[in-house]
Amino acid sequence: MKPAPLSFDDRKALVDLLVRRGGLLSALGRQNFLDDAGLYELAASLHMDEATEAFAWELVRAVEDRGVVQATGSTALAMLLRTLRHRARGHALERDLVDRLVADEPPPAKLGAAGEVAAPELRPFTVLFLAANPVVRDAEPLRLGAEARTISERLRESPRGKAVQLQQLHATRYKDLSLTMLEHRPQMLHFSGHGERGGELVFEVEDGRPLAMGTDVVAELFGILSGDLRLVLLNACWSEAQAQAIGRHVDFVVGMNRPVPDAAALRFAAGFYRGLGFGRSVQTCFDLARNEMASGSADPERMAAIPQLLVRPGADADAVLLAAG
Repeated sequence: MKPAPLSFDDRKALVDLLVRRGGLLSALGRQNFLDDAGLYELAASLHMDEATEAFAWELVRAVEDRGVVQATGSTALAMLLRTLRHRARGHALERDLVDRLVADEPPPAKLGAAGEVAAPELRPFTVLFLAANPVVRDAEPLRLGAEARTISERLRESPRGKAVQLQQLHATRYKDLSLTMLEHRPQMLHFSGHGERGGELVFEVEDGRPLAMGTDVVAELFGILSGDLRLVLLNACWSEAQAQAIGRHVDFVVGMNRPVPDAAALRFAAGFYRGLGFGRSVQTCFDLARNEMASGSADPERMAAIPQLLVRPGADADAVLLAAG
């Protein structure tokens, strides 16, 4: 069911209000507004880089077309209006406009503690965290346990983190990889450990010695088992070449084009999972991770240039991984 169409004058007034109070000046502000309204799934169909007024017109048309959001029992237009009403507090005329437009809309099926529309139920999302920390000559042991703990903390403190099932495997051997992927069928795989200059990822063998696996071999395995995977994060030195090989089979792959200090790798993971837990797009998660990684470095520009996000042709980095079911 769709609501009765707005008159042109009401539509124009709503666009003007969105421009003034919606915080739509940047792509991040637009994503935040959609998230606050519970309409984050619309981001994939909107032109997030449009001029502000053009984006506001597009958004109004999109919510009119969307009709009732099944998870809330309310129309998309009502959800947008309630969010605007909150943002227009202290401005009586603007609140009156919103109240008039929302008067005939059905109430949401469920309200949160503060009266905001509850977010739709999220699809289960499995992250497989693989850690390999063999004894590598001339290399310090990595704090991979601290990285796993930080990821868990960032997910716990975020509103959508509870939708993430974090599966961990430490002291990972290459022969464990296929079995673990088949068992857990992850939507995201995170490898943390050492990498070599040619892009090889370094796994362990039974006695803790390193085993560097060629990029083609690893990529072939990802091609065989890529059905559920949306994103692969290789938090390892020199992993860009491996990321490029895997990127033939997976929509989004993150790799590093140079050596990465252990503390910087930990900060990158922390930033990425903060974005993930707050329901941000792949691009925003990556940008947050790169920003946090660089913020603790003596040379932020150089550090920020190390992570690389590879997007397979046809995929859209504005996609949200933690999406409604």
